[in-house]
Amino acid sequence: QVKFTVPNYILFNPNLTYDSVSDIDGNIYKTIRIGAQTWMAENLKVTHYRNGDLIPNVTDLNKWGYFQIATGAFCWYKNKNSNKDIFGALYNWYAATDSRNVAPSGWHMPSAEEWQTLSKYLNPFNDLQNNFGYKLRETSTAHWINNIIQPETNNEKGFTALPGGKIAITPISFMDIGIWAYFWTSTGTNDGSSCVYISNSISIDNLRGALHYTHVGM
Repeated sequence: QVKFTVPNYILFNPNLTYDSVSDIDGNIYKTIRIGAQTWMAENLKVTHYRNGDLIPNVTDLNKWGYFQIATGAFCWYKNKNSNKDIFGALYNWYAATDSRNVAPSGWHMPSAEEWQTLSKYLNPFNDLQNNFGYKLRETSTAHWINNIIQPETNNEKGFTALPGGKIAITPISFMDIGIWAYFWTSTGTNDGSSCVYISNSISIDNLRGALHYTHVGM
């Protein structure tokens, strides 16, 4: 287990111009244009679907194991509201893909292909030494506990990825806050396949658990 204290702010790239979008709860998020795509620059923290229906707040981790809940659910990391403003919410696959939509109006959860488009934009020549993922990560060591050994982290594109962790199901536990940024994709399935994680690159892999995610604009 890793314990660390984080400040109550997010460090965006001060050299870029951000727009904004709001969700049905009234939360306002910064957004950023990267190439031909527009991304949220903060993790989603909405607690209602777009039509106003409540997303159940399920705090019993045993109900998350192996997707025992077959309906939408969310929780805060460690079930602490104090993690909301920085890291956003953890959603299960059923909430992420529900037809009532958790995304703000006009937005959607990106597909694996849309993440690949972002990856190719950042690393057009497929340079294995490019470490292009660091162009997306929040610059400071405030929330990424390993940024201190990754001086190339610069949030150059303004994406401001934050390592909100996940709920692992083997064993059932909260894990990886401060270490990994995990995201659902619309291409994924309820076993977590085709999900995305950001470290020094953007990786699409078989990740099982509840994840944060951002949305690409339409």
